[in-house]
Amino acid sequence: MPEVSVVIPVYKVEQYLEECLNSVRAQTLRDIEIICVNDGSPDRCPQILDEYAAEDSRIIVIHKENGGLSSARNAAYPYIRSVYTLFVDSDDSIEPTLCEKTVAVANRKSADMTFFIYLSRSDSRLSLEYYRDHEFVADEAQERLFFHFSACGKLWRSKLLLDHDLKFPEGLCFEDVEVHVRALLLNPRIALVPEKLYQCRASADSITRNNDSERTFDIFPVTERVKGILVDANQFKGEWKRRFLQWKLAYVYNRLMFVSERLKPRMLEMTKAMLGDDEREFLEENTRITGGLRQFYLSLLGSKTATAKYHTYRFLWAARNAAIKVFPSLKDKLRRAG
Repeated sequence: MPEVSVVIPVYKVEQYLEECLNSVRAQTLRDIEIICVNDGSPDRCPQILDEYAAEDSRIIVIHKENGGLSSARNAAYPYIRSVYTLFVDSDDSIEPTLCEKTVAVANRKSADMTFFIYLSRSDSRLSLEYYRDHEFVADEAQERLFFHFSACGKLWRSKLLLDHDLKFPEGLCFEDVEVHVRALLLNPRIALVPEKLYQCRASADSITRNNDSERTFDIFPVTERVKGILVDANQFKGEWKRRFLQWKLAYVYNRLMFVSERLKPRMLEMTKAMLGDDEREFLEENTRITGGLRQFYLSLLGSKTATAKYHTYRFLWAARNAAIKVFPSLKDKLRRAG
């Protein structure tokens, strides 16, 4: 039994695939298996995978018809033989010590989910300030984990994934969210490696970053599915309910600000339609929703004062971004200033 199964779904990443595979093969922990799922890629990816498999006996290649990212990840489950599982997207790369360091901590802490710092090419997705408590005992740290959904941002105990059938929902974008929440509801033991070990390529071609993709509307069924999971687990109350609503409002708001002008009117109407009694009560009572986000939703609920404040926030934000374009060094100064 290898220590780690590295699962790599592959589709139309010919220019990045070798970099990804090389970073996985270079792991200082050699006792790994590398499960590559060719999801019907129409370019040279299948040939590249077969060539690498011929050179490295740790590589297993699965060829299948195109079914999407979730389908590709799920197709790897029957082949996972390891103690731990790591998901790596095929246009990303990992540091040579990722497996060694995370396995060491996971073993020492008997952890089911071992988080590490997950980076985009330009910035950290998880700030170092989140990691003041290495044991993740503090309530604040535990709460922050609720919002770090990426399947690739943690080492999973394979038994957690397989025994509880934590597969990714197929046919939907933002597929990581549901699996992450279902896992947290199982009260897993959590550990942390506070180091930058994963490099995510923030490609404009990806579904989640393409601002003119119809798939952006998947956010609405995804949030409803997560709510259903919490209701079924009798956890749509108290802290879980508060965290869910906080995430839902911020997640949808961020997508709305991101989408193209073509999609924005439809997105806005769907956002208005999703505001039920739970969201209204949460916005009225919860002071953690602040700034432009709060004013935006209150404006949707009919507040003229909030509408004026929201447009002021939008103006100031646009001015900030314009200033950063002219003076790039302002970005770090503004971040440090909060």
